[in-house]
Amino acid sequence: MRFLLVVLLGCFLPLPSFAESAELLVPITDSERAIVEANSPYFLPQETYFAKQYRIVRVNTELLLNAKQIQITLFDGQSVTLEAVDVEADSKVLDIAWEGRYLEPHYISVDELVAGDMDRKAAENVLPDLNRLRIFASQVSFDESTRLTYSHLFPKFQKFRTSGPPLYGVTFVLQRFGGIELRSLASDPEHHVLIEYDPEKVFPLPSDPLEPGDARAALFENPENLRKRQQYRDFLESLGPDPRSPDFHKE
Repeated sequence: MRFLLVVLLGCFLPLPSFAESAELLVPITDSERAIVEANSPYFLPQETYFAKQYRIVRVNTELLLNAKQIQITLFDGQSVTLEAVDVEADSKVLDIAWEGRYLEPHYISVDELVAGDMDRKAAENVLPDLNRLRIFASQVSFDESTRLTYSHLFPKFQKFRTSGPPLYGVTFVLQRFGGIELRSLASDPEHHVLIEYDPEKVFPLPSDPLEPGDARAALFENPENLRKRQQYRDFLESLGPDPRSPDFHKE
């Protein structure tokens, strides 16, 4: 079992009202945003390529261990409120797995999905991901001289670990909103990027190589997807080489 310490929030904290839900994603000032952009000429464009819109934020990771409810502000005045139902962390709190259920917007039922022309079996399969959100946080360290982040799974993590509050890379995907994701920046662990996917840029990829005559080719290799894939390859090439060494994760 990866996580050893289970935090049962409901047993220790009173149940607050929606008004007491704390914001997980802390907004930043325009001047702070300008600094982040200047310090991330490679990784910020890379992480936001598929975005229709995005926000640079700080993440209040303490809420994942201490709050019964959290709020996440998205885009265009939209936000969600979630109640923690399960929080797991290892004994050194290097990894945190948080799971919460939606309080706002309301719980979606199978019947609602079926009424929207979804097959009942498919509705039953997707329902858990629509009514709950999983957030994962993993502790990292940061080399200021190279502006590179090191996972706790690799040797250099200890060398660049600070004595201050721990730094975490935090990720989640909101399936309920058609593709909103929180991503960390490899060049700046104090900031994350919330992106809303742009369907005009996104393209599907097979999980395994296609064999000749594979029926899935019509989905993955149609002219539109091939165009998008080439456009993405051209974009990556325009960024230049990855500033990390090829054996970065072995250091």
